[in-house]
Amino acid sequence: MSREPEAILIVDDREANLLALEHNECDGMALNIGSGHPVTIGDVARQMSRCLGSAIPAEITGKYRAGDIRHCFADISAARRVLGAAGDNFIRVVVVVGLLSSINAMEMATSRALYAMSRDGLFFSLFARVNKGGIPAPSLWLSTAVGLCFAMFSFERVAAILASFFVADYGLSFVSLFVLRRRLPEIERPHRAWGYPWTTSLALAASIVFLIGALASDRENTPLTFLVLAASYPVYRALKWASRRTAARAALS
Repeated sequence: MSREPEAILIVDDREANLLALEHNECDGMALNIGSGHPVTIGDVARQMSRCLGSAIPAEITGKYRAGDIRHCFADISAARRVLGAAGDNFIRVVVVVGLLSSINAMEMATSRALYAMSRDGLFFSLFARVNKGGIPAPSLWLSTAVGLCFAMFSFERVAAILASFFVADYGLSFVSLFVLRRRLPEIERPHRAWGYPWTTSLALAASIVFLIGALASDRENTPLTFLVLAASYPVYRALKWASRRTAARAALS
C-alpha cells in the first residue's frame, strides 16, 4: 500500500492566511490547512504518467526512511467551522469581478491615450477614427491585441518589464517638466507641481535609483525595457516627420 502524505499549494496557503486575517475567531487558534482528501504517492505517480503519456508503471518498493509516517493528512474540520467552506469561493468571485473591472478601465484608458496621440499626429491617423457610439474602435482593437500578446508571456516577466517601463516613463515625465519650464517659462500653468523644483527633483532621483537597482538585479528583463524605450524614439521622430509632411501637403492643397 502506498503512503498518503498531505501537500498544499502555496496559493491555497496564502488564501487561507487572508481568510484568517478577516476572521477574529482565528485569534490564538491553530488550524490545519489542506484539501481534506488524502491522495497516495502511487496515485500521484500514475497521474503524472498519464499526463506525460508514459506507459511505465509506478513501482512500489515498500522501502521507507526511519521516522517516516505512512499515512498523514490534515483534519480541516476546525478550519471549515471557523473560516467557512464558502470563504475560498467568495474570495475567488470577488477577485474575478474586481479583475474584470480593472481590465475594462485599463482598456478604456489605453485606447483613448492612443486615440489622442493619433489625433495630434503622433501616431497613425487610422487610430484617430471614432465610431458612431463615440468609441475609438481602431485604438481599442490595437490596445487589446497588444494586451493579448503580453498575456502569452509569463506573468512574472511581464510584471518585471512593466515595472521598469512605468518608472522610466515617470522619470521621463519629470525630465519633460524641467524642459517645459525652461523652454516656455511664461506659458499658462493651471496645474502646478507642488514644491517644484525640489519635489520633482526628488521623484526623478528616486526613479533613477530604482532603474539602476533594477538593472543591477535583473539583467534579463530590465535591459529589454531600455531597448524598447530606445527603439521607440526613432519611431516617434519618424511619425512626427510624417505628420508634419502630411500637414504641409494639406495646407498646400
